[in-house]
Amino acid sequence: MRGSVILVLLGLSMDVTGQIMIQLIPQNPVVKGSVTLNVTGIPESLLRFSWFKGPTTSSQYQILVYIPGIDPPTVPGPQNNPRISFFSNGSLHIRDLQVTDQGNYTVNIQTQKIAKDVFVNLTVHESPDNTQDHVPVYENVLAEKPKEESSYMGLQFRSEETYTELKTRNTEVK
Repeated sequence: MRGSVILVLLGLSMDVTGQIMIQLIPQNPVVKGSVTLNVTGIPESLLRFSWFKGPTTSSQYQILVYIPGIDPPTVPGPQNNPRISFFSNGSLHIRDLQVTDQGNYTVNIQTQKIAKDVFVNLTVHESPDNTQDHVPVYENVLAEKPKEESSYMGLQFRSEETYTELKTRNTEVK
């Protein structure tokens, strides 16, 4: 029994460490913000990677190809634009996000031992500052006198006079 538990744990750790994933940083990107599609779990050095935006990895959806060792190492594709940059670890960065940036992104990773496509669906959220119905959290508002007396009104200090009265009483007691 003890030997089988060790084998199960070894199997689990191998599956977790060998998995290539794309992590969105931040997880909920907003319009006019930026996002990094962070590629993690690559077990060895990259020979090349390609990014695509769209339903497939056909050339019409290609953002860029990165091949270290050639000059220049990046070949832009039809979906590339000046707001997109990349990192040599395979990650992609998009700044000044727009709603049109959302969709399916796929990275094709190639190393000595693997060739793998990994995808993520990017959703770009409207930030609260971009909505027309947005009400600021902090405002300078003049206090209004309550229209009706409630049972809780006796708990509130209604004026400076109440504070002065308490201060005077406190001084007389000493």
